[in-house]
Amino acid sequence: MQNVTIEQGPLQRAFGVADLRVQTAGGGQGAEQSGMRSPNTGILRGIVKPNELREVMLARLHAAADAGLGDRDDQAEPAPLVDAAVALRTEARALARAAERLAG
Repeated sequence: MQNVTIEQGPLQRAFGVADLRVQTAGGGQGAEQSGMRSPNTGILRGIVKPNELREVMLARLHAAADAGLGDRDDQAEPAPLVDAAVALRTEARALARAAERLAG
C-alpha cells in the first residue's frame, strides 16, 4: 500500500459517506491515464468514517515500514487489522440496510 486518498462527491457528503482509494506499488499509472481501472488500485465505497479508517491504514503502513525485515520480534500482530476489517464490514452492512430502507 502506497497511498490512501478520500474521495467524496456532493451526494456522498449529504449522506455522510466517502470512498477510500487505496493504491499499491506496481506501475498501474498507464491504465488509469487511459481511463481503464488499474489493477493496483482498490476502492472502498460508502465508508462512514473515512478519515478514521484512512488513519488506521496509514498507521499500519508506517508500522510495517518501520519493522525490520526478517526480525520475528518486530512482526506486528494481525489482530488490529482484522478488527479494522470487521468494523469496515459492519459499517458496510449498516449502509446497505439504510439504502434498502430508503429504496423501500
